[in-house]
Amino acid sequence: MRPLVWLPVAMLGVLAGWAGLRARLPDEGAAIRRAAAAYVAQVPGGRAEDCAGRPGQGAAWIVVACAVGRPEERIYRLDRRGRALDGADVADGF
Repeated sequence: MRPLVWLPVAMLGVLAGWAGLRARLPDEGAAIRRAAAAYVAQVPGGRAEDCAGRPGQGAAWIVVACAVGRPEERIYRLDRRGRALDGADVADGF
C-alpha cells in the first residue's frame, strides 16, 4: 500500500511540468506578430500588414511571409517556441 502514497505526488509533478512547459509556448498570433515586428524593424517602410502566417511543415510550426513578390520579401519559418529556423532575427523566441 505504501507506493500508492506517492502516486498523487508523482501526478502533481507531471501536471506541474506540463503546465510550465505549456505556459512558455506562444500561440500562433503571438508568433506571427513577433515575426511581423521583425520584418518592420528590418525593412525600411515595412508594415506588419504586409505579413501573413500559415501552418508550416516538418520542423516549421508556422511560416510567416512578408511582402511576397516584392524585392523586400521575407519568409520566416518558426519552430514551436517562436524561434526562426533559418537564423533570421525574430528575437529569441518566447
